[in-house]
Amino acid sequence: MGRCAALVVGRVWPEWRSSAAGVRTLSLIKALLQRAENPSDVWVCSCAKPAEFTHEMESMLGVRTFQTRPNCPSFGEKLRELKPQIVLFDTFIMEEMFGASVFDNARDALTILDTQDVHFVRHWRQHALLVEKRELSDIAKLPSAHDFVLPPCSDFNPETNSAPNAPLEDLEEDGSFYHSAVFRRELSSIHRCDLTLAVSAPELDLLARVGVPKSKLHLASFFFAPPPEKTELVPRHRRKNFLMLGNYFHAPNADAVQWTAHELWPAIRAALPPSCQNAKLEVRGAYLTQPMAALDSPADFITVRGSVPDAGKHLAKGLVNFAPLRFGAGIKGKIADGWGVGTPACTTAVGAEGMYLQGTQFGGAVAHSHDEFVAAAVRLYSCADSWHKAQEIGLQTYRRHFDEATNTSAFLNEVSRAAKELRDRRAVDVMGCLLWHNRNRATALFSKFLETKAKLNAALKEK
Repeated sequence: MGRCAALVVGRVWPEWRSSAAGVRTLSLIKALLQRAENPSDVWVCSCAKPAEFTHEMESMLGVRTFQTRPNCPSFGEKLRELKPQIVLFDTFIMEEMFGASVFDNARDALTILDTQDVHFVRHWRQHALLVEKRELSDIAKLPSAHDFVLPPCSDFNPETNSAPNAPLEDLEEDGSFYHSAVFRRELSSIHRCDLTLAVSAPELDLLARVGVPKSKLHLASFFFAPPPEKTELVPRHRRKNFLMLGNYFHAPNADAVQWTAHELWPAIRAALPPSCQNAKLEVRGAYLTQPMAALDSPADFITVRGSVPDAGKHLAKGLVNFAPLRFGAGIKGKIADGWGVGTPACTTAVGAEGMYLQGTQFGGAVAHSHDEFVAAAVRLYSCADSWHKAQEIGLQTYRRHFDEATNTSAFLNEVSRAAKELRDRRAVDVMGCLLWHNRNRATALFSKFLETKAKLNAALKEK
């Protein structure tokens, strides 16, 4: 068979109805299809078992898929068979798992890392909020490199949002917190790849400040079709309620729901004018967990449910897109989805990062504290003038930053340029060369160790 145009390596199959990350990955696959002679020349693989989204993607786009396993020689064999021109990793974790195999078996492929959001920023903010108890206004500022080495003996576990009993493997040798390791791991992965996609301008600037060559960075935000004409949008008088949307498994979303239910919503309800006393908070998202479901309280005008089939249609019915994110990173898909159907957002500076029209113009309200958030939410919900102004700014921002045709063209042009200059770029990429030197290939050696261990375990089971 001839060379495949592109291979996308994903942690999970793109779930475009469940998460912004899934929407983004699907958009990148669609963009890569434009480089291919045939849809079947683009392949997508994942460690996850094939699911409904897998088969739907195959029939919808015509791409081919296969399930793979980390630390397994079959992936290298597949690379030698496909001879991909491009390999795109959907997170740095996938590059850690499979980058060494690509280096060994498809070295002339252009390697692209999609950050989705910069993980070390999200982890730093999570720790700053829940362990260091910093103010929201402080957390919203993008950190500098020295911020990623945290005090020794911190017991914070970012997967559970809890402080006690951090596992030993989450600590550095010097006792500093796990997420300084995330900083080093993600940055190393970025340096090993030929091109890295940053989802927002602030994150692109941060990566450049911590030493990533600008020639290896490309700003690739979301890829959305143009919004409807304003006359086609649901008018304000036919809308109602505050709507929250987000995957419950994502820690920033889970924290936002808890903060809202326990602190923000009671204060908002008390501050709403009499004409708005019937306003409800509707929380929807994929992977509804028991702790989240327990917050459902019709008596308190809160409903907590599972996912919706179409985020845009759901948000088009709401008056305010409610996104009180206290930590996180990247572009917030839920806010952009709302703007695309004319729904303004009420969020924090973390939620608004990279999503301003210009200066401080934002399609909604941005708050920096509990009291500011309550006041902003009430004003946006009850004041028609504020709402219409926010709607217009949101629509303008959506068109300027997330236009599918513009962003796809810029992405494909950068990919073509990087592929054409690949040999010359690698020749001057000192850090990338150093990280691929045998003595520094820790991820490759660890992968080999796990592969050998798996073979030995399988052999022992056969005896």
